[in-house]
Amino acid sequence: MKVMLCCALMLLSLQNQKYANGEEGILGQQPKFSAVIAEALESRSQLVAGEFEYTMTHKRLKDELVGSVQRGIYAYDDRVGTSLHVYIRAARDQDGHPGIHTIIGGGVFIPPPEPSLTINGVDSMLYRPVEPDRRRKVPFRPFDFRCLGYAFIGDFIGNEDFETVLTNHLSHLDKHDTLVKLDNITSDPDLRKKLGDTVSYERGGVLYSAAINRDFWVLRQRHEVEGYRKNKDGTLSKSTSRLMTGSDIELVEFEHRHLPAVVDVMNSNQAYKIRLDWRSINEPIDHVAISDDRAMEIVQQYRQLKLDPKLLSLLDTKGD
Repeated sequence: MKVMLCCALMLLSLQNQKYANGEEGILGQQPKFSAVIAEALESRSQLVAGEFEYTMTHKRLKDELVGSVQRGIYAYDDRVGTSLHVYIRAARDQDGHPGIHTIIGGGVFIPPPEPSLTINGVDSMLYRPVEPDRRRKVPFRPFDFRCLGYAFIGDFIGNEDFETVLTNHLSHLDKHDTLVKLDNITSDPDLRKKLGDTVSYERGGVLYSAAINRDFWVLRQRHEVEGYRKNKDGTLSKSTSRLMTGSDIELVEFEHRHLPAVVDVMNSNQAYKIRLDWRSINEPIDHVAISDDRAMEIVQQYRQLKLDPKLLSLLDTKGD
């Protein structure tokens, strides 16, 4: 991964000798979208440790009903390779009706040779995973917040890390980028206000609106394709366009950093809404509380939430 990342950045540097954060820099040069991605990759690489609480709802768009809600605490420290994630999840039963179907899960990840504690199931059964380094395959992380905006919905569901997502973007240096004016994106005054400080690019059919003065976060991403229907005579006619992947981000300034506070990730079939409440970012190593004892303390707190009406009531609504 690091070799591929270094090669991509070296190749990119040959095409863009100078990056800057603002109008005088990258906008004045009208760079390729790859320059923005490189700046984002550098910015995300500096977020080496942090902690947030989150609530994530999943909605099925065919009936507009919230199918599940998950609340959790996530802390990580890439400097020592550890992370903590504990969550409680409530979901509808198989018939789609809200019910008391809750799971407490998560784990503490410590690099080998130390074993990792994993918490799974309503009764918080403890076990040690066979391959503790496969962090993505077990619930040691809800999602990598650092890739949001650039990640497609498949990347999000697959829990891909930010290096993989952004490096994949950088590997397509030959793709044609087109600067898109805000007037060509929307006439909605609220959306225009949100995107007022962004620069928008179209690449490979995907539209990205990046806030270059706010740590290069992509505030809006859309990939829509034309829909077609078959007529009785066998010919095709255009119908409503289909959203293949999309995302929206609202940022908050925390500890002199711009970080996601509200995130929507969606396609034509489903939508996720995530609300993040930041507790720390880039604290000193000895200030990041990641331990088995703390994980079990959170589990005890979440056991009290299993029948929390506020948690379960989200399943009785259509979400927002």
